[in-house]
Amino acid sequence: MHTVNRADLLTDAERLIRTRGYLAFSLAELTTGEAAEANGFASKEDLCTLLIRHKVERAESALRDVRLEFQDAESRLISFACLFFEDFEEGIPSLSHALAAARSEIPVSVRNQIARLFRLQLNWIQTVVKEHWVSNANPATISSEHAAHLLMCALEGDAITECALGAPEPTATGFIQALMLLGISASQAPSTTN
Repeated sequence: MHTVNRADLLTDAERLIRTRGYLAFSLAELTTGEAAEANGFASKEDLCTLLIRHKVERAESALRDVRLEFQDAESRLISFACLFFEDFEEGIPSLSHALAAARSEIPVSVRNQIARLFRLQLNWIQTVVKEHWVSNANPATISSEHAAHLLMCALEGDAITECALGAPEPTATGFIQALMLLGISASQAPSTTN
């Protein structure tokens, strides 16, 4: 008998949520109910809450690493875009897209974790933008908070559009244009693919 570990269950749950949506999958599809219970998952909600919590923890670590590795705002934000697109699959939304789109259908504990992930990303972008404007004496025409929302929306829009069009890899065209409009990038189109 094959033992199913927690990591395998989380990977399978993410795949099912991304391809079917939160409401359309069950614990029974992941493995036997006994294996799910043995790994501490009494419900889909428990499993999904932990899955997003792990995404938040990985994002926190990755964003710390980006700040240490890159010194300028453009490089940091391009690296953020690369991290954002790590889950890109042709025609399949990321986990955060799939769950955010079904927000009204998912339990509060899962919604709270999704909001935590988005707040983490927005706060990080806002800090990078604000530091850039301060260090370069850029007269900001919008607040760093609004700039962070603009950049995040550009990334989200790029991801949704490119998945819908079946693009083989992400381009982050809107995101790159937003960086240029905000005075963070002077270059034309750095690649966001790995």
